[in-house]
Amino acid sequence: MKLYSILILASFVDCINGYKSERMQSSADAEATKKTNSASFRGARLDLDYERGEPAEDDIMQVLVRYKDDDSKLNVLAAASEVVEDVEDDNLVIVKMTQASFESIRYSGQVKAEIDNKVEAFEVIHEDAPISINQRNLVEEVPWGIEMIQADQLNVGSFDVPVCIVDTGYAQGHPDLPTDTTGTSTPARNFAWNEDLNGHGTHVAGIMAAVGGNGFGVTGVGNLKLHITRGLDQYSSGYESDVRRAVNQCVNAGAKVISISLGSSTMSDAARELYTKVVEEYGIMIFAASGNQGGQGKPLYAYPASHPSVISVAAVYEWGDFWENSNYSDQVELAAPGHQVLSTSVSTSAVHASDFSYPGDRISGAPAFDVSGILVNCGPGNYQCFDASGAICLIVLDETDLGTMIANCEAGGGIGAVIFDSVRRSDGVRYRNWFADSNIPAIGVQNQEGVELVSRVGSFVTLGLSINDEREYSYRYLSGTSMATPHVAAVAALVWSHFPECTNHQIRHALMVTARDEGVAGCDWDYGYGIVQAKDAYDFLSAHSCAAGNWWQPSGDDTPVCEWDISDLASFRNLSPSEAPVDQSTAELAAQAQAPQTSSSILNPYAYPFIFGSSLAMFFLIAAW
Repeated sequence: MKLYSILILASFVDCINGYKSERMQSSADAEATKKTNSASFRGARLDLDYERGEPAEDDIMQVLVRYKDDDSKLNVLAAASEVVEDVEDDNLVIVKMTQASFESIRYSGQVKAEIDNKVEAFEVIHEDAPISINQRNLVEEVPWGIEMIQADQLNVGSFDVPVCIVDTGYAQGHPDLPTDTTGTSTPARNFAWNEDLNGHGTHVAGIMAAVGGNGFGVTGVGNLKLHITRGLDQYSSGYESDVRRAVNQCVNAGAKVISISLGSSTMSDAARELYTKVVEEYGIMIFAASGNQGGQGKPLYAYPASHPSVISVAAVYEWGDFWENSNYSDQVELAAPGHQVLSTSVSTSAVHASDFSYPGDRISGAPAFDVSGILVNCGPGNYQCFDASGAICLIVLDETDLGTMIANCEAGGGIGAVIFDSVRRSDGVRYRNWFADSNIPAIGVQNQEGVELVSRVGSFVTLGLSINDEREYSYRYLSGTSMATPHVAAVAALVWSHFPECTNHQIRHALMVTARDEGVAGCDWDYGYGIVQAKDAYDFLSAHSCAAGNWWQPSGDDTPVCEWDISDLASFRNLSPSEAPVDQSTAELAAQAQAPQTSSSILNPYAYPFIFGSSLAMFFLIAAW
């Protein structure tokens, strides 16, 4: 009976210490997940028809084709219905063709043909409606992430480290963004670098380099030199070939750091080769978002973040905890602030007149075109607005269904609607789920703006659904790994600006060994090596020099980041061995030297509680005997 009791107790210890065991996964399991992610990863919505099932032979698809010689190229062009781009330097053409033609050339043996994967900015969570320039003019704010990553302790050095952003563009003229920013446009795709009809790219740029010390708005990581390229359209969507072109534009512009807050669940071989070449041959650092579809109980691999040459960035809360929507995997390398990050933005719509303007957001399901008319007060919108003929209805959000409110406006002859919350919230209007099947344009604004608009009733206003001028520049709180990535990329540039003699790998090493350890001791699948620290990385290089960054990185795609040999974290973090967190790779090497490993669970730090519990059970068994 005593022995049975001990066994039950040991099993109970295993259960308690294995509370995270559902996230344990062997290397083989992780590899299987990588191969099936295109079906499960929702961070980049692959909305091409030929990826939704078995395509029809006459479906048109966009493909990347590498050819051997002129004859094979001519065969590709003959089979194509449209040539999107001809990249002669790389023996690559991007074409559109039918599924039947794709299959024909794919197996001809003369070319290498791959689907041009659809990519998107990772879906960010809009924490509130946009904040107007006038509101942020009241005081300059230092976002919480600046202190967390120690950017407030380190100024830009004397060496220029250009940072290139691949995103939806840049709101040139925003009063809180640098005026010396440069960029490269792609007219063939209607990608102008100096406009942003989405706001995602402008938010990223503000995190990095919003002007500090000007008395209004927000402060960025540092006074960095930015170059902008476009990989995404105004709907935050694009192709892998768009991102490829944008990355090449970054290289041609002399960028040393590239920030990519977008991705897909798959990656072509052509893209893999490009990222390896950019990092290894041109000495550039590339950072990419790990994705926002966490919480599914399994690792998710987004690309290009999960490419070994690219630094994958996860997101954390203000208090340092891992943001649960951030993807976790054995390719996550660093973490940074990604929850409710305030930065520069543009509003996708606005209510404006000759003497005032208020930013807002188009309500999903409502048409997107501009309308003008007299602003009339329709109250809570729970009845027909009889005075709305040819007018813009101002409606206060009540318990009435949103669609009914807009329909009541339209029933009274209204041609557009502005909705505002009846309650002034510290975090703005909760419009995330605002959807209405409407026949007239409709936007939502914050409570403050709505209350002020009540005093503007009778004015002739325009409901603008497009960005026209500075009246629609704004600020916004957003969450996502898209926000975490520019924090880390900017820190890399900040540190590198003091040590121009260092290589990209040496700067990468410094960021890894000085990252603030969180979660499981040492490197783990949530934070990677930890939260990036600007001043600590600077101090490390000052004390150890660039030569300390001679480290080993595997060339294969499948080696977990935590298994890279980055030397002894304890000595680099200036800790005694007893105080130092155990680095996973070091622990594994030591264990392998003493005894053969029969399980790959050591690859995942969440396996350690189970191992501890099993050892405890064995101890009790021996004691009982």
